[in-house]
Amino acid sequence: MLLNGFRKFEIERVENLISYIADKVDNLYKTSLNKYLWFIDFENFKENVRSITGLRYVKQQYGPVIEKKGYEEIINLLDDKFYKEETEDNYNNSTTTKIKSKKNYDMSIYDQEEMDVIDAVIKRFKDISCSKISDESHKESGWIKNDTDNIISYEGEELKMEF
Repeated sequence: MLLNGFRKFEIERVENLISYIADKVDNLYKTSLNKYLWFIDFENFKENVRSITGLRYVKQQYGPVIEKKGYEEIINLLDDKFYKEETEDNYNNSTTTKIKSKKNYDMSIYDQEEMDVIDAVIKRFKDISCSKISDESHKESGWIKNDTDNIISYEGEELKMEF
């Protein structure tokens, strides 16, 4: 089972990528961030036989998320390149977390093929809602074929969606 897409996890790549996505996407929330990262990693694996971040993803109710809720740690601990904006939602009695870029990302750490994938995924999703992105992730075999909480392997999980 191929779990990290032939790349060791590199925090610098994740941090810069999140900041870049947040700069390009007006309404980047915690849930949609997971989907962007998943689609970027799996599309890059499909196109270039390697993930971009080295992150591992599991199936959850609303689509793929970073293993062990790693997105919480990333959002809470990293603040060099991006920050979070929390808003109370009194109607649903919850808090929404929006990710904002500090616009100091360094994309020179990615090659041109990776940038092409990153930009294609952002272009595809930036104008649609988080729930629609989640719906799209539910059409992918990596989400369909796995049980909840199982790690989604990069192996044999070619994305149906075209970017």
